[in-house]
Amino acid sequence: IKGEKAQNIEQAIAAYQSALEIRTREAFPEDWAMIQNNLANAYSNRIKGEKAQNIEQAIAAYQSALEIRT
Repeated sequence: IKGEKAQNIEQAIAAYQSALEIRTREAFPEDWAMIQNNLANAYSNRIKGEKAQNIEQAIAAYQSALEIRT
């Protein structure tokens, strides 16, 4: 609610990407899948950047999450 929506989404994307460096697929598969799903949601809602590219990144993250969550 606080701040600029576009900037908040950018910060969320950066935070999810950082989390994926710690919560790896091998060590924490459930957490990794949840973060991938949240990252995909952030890309789906992203305001900055090319819309088509954001959708492609969202799809890729959703597909990654589905490797664990079936």
